[in-house]
Amino acid sequence: MEVTGKVERFATITPRAVRLNGLVGKTVRKSVKIIPQEKYPFTVTGVETKKGEFIRVKLDESKAPEKRGYLLTVENTKKEKGRYRDTILLKTTNTIRPKLEIGVWGNIYEPRPARPTATDNKRKKFIEAIKEQQKRGSDTVEEKPAGSGDPEEAKKFHGSSERNSRSGSSQEPE
Repeated sequence: MEVTGKVERFATITPRAVRLNGLVGKTVRKSVKIIPQEKYPFTVTGVETKKGEFIRVKLDESKAPEKRGYLLTVENTKKEKGRYRDTILLKTTNTIRPKLEIGVWGNIYEPRPARPTATDNKRKKFIEAIKEQQKRGSDTVEEKPAGSGDPEEAKKFHGSSERNSRSGSSQEPE
């Protein structure tokens, strides 16, 4: 058996699903616009959630007569990190579609610790050098400038002499 036909839009729902992604302790909220098509007018008579465990919903009706519609605000209420899924059910007065469903996905996460930067590493080494000098009883800290004569440091800075000789270039001024 084969069925063909034209599928018509009942309402414009933007976005079609809600994704609540954010940090623990921060407000995470999204809005959804619901606009009935002229051919299939309806009024939303109620809002409920299937689980209702980690979301709060609020529905506001547009008062503009030329653009009748609704604004659904969905807010995360989860206080600890984790993921969840729920569905919002909008009850309508239309007999063709008495309920509209909007999926909700939540991902609440802890902030990532900041990774150390090159500047942080230099600062750490400098502080360690200060502490070492203080242990020795000296008031001054000597910081080696780049190219201070240490052959290992020079290799890191200029690359190995083998690589330079293969490319035919020289680091020595003429």
